[in-house]
Amino acid sequence: MKKGILNLILIVLFIVAAVSCDNKTISYADQLKDQEKLIEDFINREGIVVLNKFPYDTVFADNEYVLTESGLYFNLVKKGVGDTLRNGDEVQIRYKQKLLTENAILEEYWTTQDAPYPTSLKYNIDLESIGWNEAIGYMKRSGSHCKIIVPAALGFSAAQNSVTPYFFELNIKFHK
Repeated sequence: MKKGILNLILIVLFIVAAVSCDNKTISYADQLKDQEKLIEDFINREGIVVLNKFPYDTVFADNEYVLTESGLYFNLVKKGVGDTLRNGDEVQIRYKQKLLTENAILEEYWTTQDAPYPTSLKYNIDLESIGWNEAIGYMKRSGSHCKIIVPAALGFSAAQNSVTPYFFELNIKFHK
């Protein structure tokens, strides 16, 4: 009887081991390569020109993005008005986001119709996304508008965990 139970346990362990060997997991290195390819494909599809430094006059063409040292792709659409942003300033953000895959659905939190209350946070204090924080730092003024490509490592924790890059448009307004 003990031999029968032992044999049954061994058979179950063998089946579990055999099934788990069939599950193909993708290594983190492969996920990073896939992300790089996805970003490259998005850049090509959108006709984006990647700059290695910010334009002298900070005026970007529609399809020009600077690649920052951190790996963020940044395009300043509108400079905005008023004083420059300081650490701790309350920032209200309207945004659009989408995956970089073809035919990805654009999620909008841009108008009061899309989201009645804008996302609100304290600059350089509350922000989980390194990419958003960096982009807002470049925007500097209330009413600024930018477009960014955020690799997973610079994104929110869900993007980091799934190694998923995103495209965002951000529009900020701040109060002192």
